[in-house]
Amino acid sequence: GVQSMINVAVSGYMLNPVQEVATRGSPDMMHVQWGRLRGALILLFCSCANRGLPALAVDALISLNNAECQSIIHQCNAGPASLSNIFDESVISEDVVPAGAFVIVVNNALEGILSMSSKQMVNAEELAVSSKECVRALDNIRESVFQTIVHPSPEAESGSHVDPRPTLAEAWYLTMITLVSVCNKCGSVGMGSYGSVLNRLLSESASTAVLILFNQGVDKKEREDRVIGMSVDGPHTFAMINFLEKVFSIGGLLQLVSQQLVSRLKLDFHGVPTGSKELSGAAVIFAALLRGASGGLPPWAIEGLPSLFSAFYTTCGSSNVFCEIMHIAIGIRLENVPDAAFGCATPGKKLAGRFFETMGEKHVNEFLSKAKEICEKNDADAWRRFKATLKKVCGGKKKDSGFNLKPTFTNWDCERI
Repeated sequence: GVQSMINVAVSGYMLNPVQEVATRGSPDMMHVQWGRLRGALILLFCSCANRGLPALAVDALISLNNAECQSIIHQCNAGPASLSNIFDESVISEDVVPAGAFVIVVNNALEGILSMSSKQMVNAEELAVSSKECVRALDNIRESVFQTIVHPSPEAESGSHVDPRPTLAEAWYLTMITLVSVCNKCGSVGMGSYGSVLNRLLSESASTAVLILFNQGVDKKEREDRVIGMSVDGPHTFAMINFLEKVFSIGGLLQLVSQQLVSRLKLDFHGVPTGSKELSGAAVIFAALLRGASGGLPPWAIEGLPSLFSAFYTTCGSSNVFCEIMHIAIGIRLENVPDAAFGCATPGKKLAGRFFETMGEKHVNEFLSKAKEICEKNDADAWRRFKATLKKVCGGKKKDSGFNLKPTFTNWDCERI
């Protein structure tokens, strides 16, 4: 029955022996048929979502998603030139059903419950209960998703396999955005027994997004010389930026994210204002955003930074705290030891990137003074001016960024196969 289909789908990920030969034919019909089975199961799980997902469907989704992630990691370990029988245009790709589709099933289920709540068909407590199995699914796949999307292997080369990480990341962060909406609807009633799980999911998702930003070089040449991790040139970056904006609106989460980042990175506080170490985690987040504004993010993604900075400011609670965090972010470095390196962030160098490396104290103070004057107004126009001020500090407009034009979100429709 259905369990046999699930077992075949899980075992099918083992049909992906990594091929390092430069040429080969298309996947054979067995792989294509397996891809159709995968799509059929996704449709089946979507159809059984009624006030959430049944426990049996959740168990299957956990197994299938974790198998998919392990197969992606196996592919990444083989390098960007490796070939694949399943991460191919005809099996798992945006032309068929992309990686991350099992996560989208959970997202669709959560959106369905939210829709019922909006129509007053369920109250806050019923919304929380209906969401519980979806939250269990996400909690049980989070580690495999994070390990996959932060994998340091460069983006897949042209003519090799289809890189599945961007669509997996897009699916994850779209689902986290929906989860934030569920949390906001549930309020204190819903957080109850699984509040700690929700906090873990949201905070670890945010810290992972920040770490992905450190994988990026701050200009075209650096990105070409040091290619680390998946590309950010796609709709998954939209989803990450939108998620960070929403997650900063939830009280207490900034502190959790900060703690996770401080425990992950080896930080050097030399030159950081005295007594500010407790804000260092928040400064790491801000440094990642400065790095993105300096060229680590595509121009179309930077357009979303004003609303993200506004949310960050609101979480800080005052212009003094916001500017103190920004001051630390400009100066904070990685320790000058080899094992402190993370992504494109170099030991002994500033996390914010090369434009801040030679920034003198006078220039820093002028920038902070202007930033404080702007952000205290705290309206949409002020944050647009803040972005313009920041852009000047970060090297001005990038004429030849090497990034593509603004993308559209991925199509997750399975019926077309």
